[in-house]
Amino acid sequence: MNFLDMRTILVGLWPGIAVSALVVFLLWVQNRRRFPGIHYWVLSFFAQALGLLLILLRGNLSAFISMTLSNTLVILGGLLAFWGVKDFAGLTIRRGVDLIVLTVCFLFLGFFTLAVPDLRWRGIVLCLGLFYYTFRGAWLIFRRLPREMSRILLGVGLVFAFFAALSLMRFAYFLTTSPSNQDFFRSGGIEPWVMLAYQGLEMLLAYTLILAINRRLLMDIGRSEEKFSKAFRSSPYALMLTRLADGRIQEVNDGFVRLSGYSREEALGKTTQELRLWAKEEERSIFTDALLQNGRMEGREFLFRIKSGELLIGMVSAEVLKINEESFILASVRDITASKKAEEALKESEERYRKVVENASEAILVAQEGRITFHNRRTEELIGYSDEELQSRPFTDFIHPEDRELVLQRYLERLKGDDVPPVYPFRVIDQAGNVRWVEINAVSLSWEGKPATLNFLNDITQRKIMEEQLQEMTIRDELTGLYNRRGFITLAEQQLKIEERRKKKLVLYFADLDRMKWINDHLGHQEGDRALQDASRILKETFRDADIIGRMGGDEFAVLALDVDGVDPGILIERLGKTLEAFREKEERPYRLSLSVGYAEYDPNRPLSLDQLLAEADYRMYEQKRNKNLSSVQQRGL
Repeated sequence: MNFLDMRTILVGLWPGIAVSALVVFLLWVQNRRRFPGIHYWVLSFFAQALGLLLILLRGNLSAFISMTLSNTLVILGGLLAFWGVKDFAGLTIRRGVDLIVLTVCFLFLGFFTLAVPDLRWRGIVLCLGLFYYTFRGAWLIFRRLPREMSRILLGVGLVFAFFAALSLMRFAYFLTTSPSNQDFFRSGGIEPWVMLAYQGLEMLLAYTLILAINRRLLMDIGRSEEKFSKAFRSSPYALMLTRLADGRIQEVNDGFVRLSGYSREEALGKTTQELRLWAKEEERSIFTDALLQNGRMEGREFLFRIKSGELLIGMVSAEVLKINEESFILASVRDITASKKAEEALKESEERYRKVVENASEAILVAQEGRITFHNRRTEELIGYSDEELQSRPFTDFIHPEDRELVLQRYLERLKGDDVPPVYPFRVIDQAGNVRWVEINAVSLSWEGKPATLNFLNDITQRKIMEEQLQEMTIRDELTGLYNRRGFITLAEQQLKIEERRKKKLVLYFADLDRMKWINDHLGHQEGDRALQDASRILKETFRDADIIGRMGGDEFAVLALDVDGVDPGILIERLGKTLEAFREKEERPYRLSLSVGYAEYDPNRPLSLDQLLAEADYRMYEQKRNKNLSSVQQRGL
């Protein structure tokens, strides 16, 4: 095997490892705000590359650096890769034991380098360190992660498994074979082949990480596309997505089909010019110039021609979006033809416009001297008050208290002739006490010889609800209805800042659903989902509405309890136990539902970060879980 020179092999393989590190670094740059854990993989590859470089410089550097430190960096690369998988999958990283193992490996490597130089034992320590972390990584991916995440990380798990198997084989080789000399670069036997295999797996790991990130990205994109598609298609307004570069229509909703008369198939791939939608070409130029200059447009009126040739006036709001590094225009068009005709009719004659106003789909009203002096039937339907009630009270009585100042200020400014936004949303309160969102389009006019405003109100309550639901989807866990990890961390960090200023104490509880893996393995994932839902319901019954409750991923939950000055944290844990016991008595399950709970107290005089609180509560929770397991074993022994 003289044709395989160890130094030549490592010199040839180092550029490949360095390139792999660079590729993973670029992945982190692109996805660091989207997925957690990638930074650990970047550090892992750089640790491996640096460790290999120090090995290559052996003879030019001290033995401590080129032997002890270099091999420790290689083991550290395995540890960081394992941490990256846990963070990427949304699991809590408990660093204590992992760092202890790394420290022990470092000490033994130093001993067999400086005190008792022995190439064979340094190799054994390296094999055991790599086996420990890579085997745990493979076990985590194939045995502990949810099925969907396990499929995403399948390739990474296989590479971890091969790493563990190769390290175990090399360990057995060292136990049964003694090297003929202490020079690593003159190693014989299987060592050159092992080095080739190690570095090949390292580059294969980079490739599988790219696949994992792409698979998760595609999964998230699919979910986002589904949510966007539902919101896009259900909007009551005409929505159109066009490519900025050539103006070709990429997507339209049902509102566009109803408004324009063109089917979806007729519109896709065409430009608005080819469909002859713009009644005036100069208005199209105004529209595009405004978007190119400002990136968005709100509440502009344009004249359009629909398929039948009929003209209509549309209220347009649009924004330039970036999708896959390409610019698109998302435009919303609301038909305001009826309201514009009503406005024009008002200027000519009250009798001529009344029928149009009364049959309009929008609420139309005239506000004068702080009261409603005229309104149509739709106004009564929207707010629920009679004609007499509407005209006998100040119009601010019907506006939500938080919006009254804004609406009144703009009403007075419009009467003075100031430049006021004509279109904006606010809330009204109907006779039943329900809050409804409306969008107002107002102009000033003279009504019976006195200044007044003509107002068109469109009910946008459903649109607001949809927008709030879309926002809620990003911070809520779909299965339990609790905050997800992102939502909990965002709200909890904000609350910590508030309580630090208020000098109030908090308690953070960290809970883990016991025997979750057993439930999934023996009773199925549907029963596991029900157990998670039961646990979330118990937590909500135990804690107050003001407390922040979240599912942190898998079977782990966190609760930030507010206003707990003078309250023993153990009292809430006892209350949780009583709620659990009441649930078990009331609900029959084929298992005993239980939670292990730990807590950490936040003192504003000695503030801890959220990560520190989570780590402390997590440690206490696992102490309780270990005590439960020990108690269970002792009872079986008796």
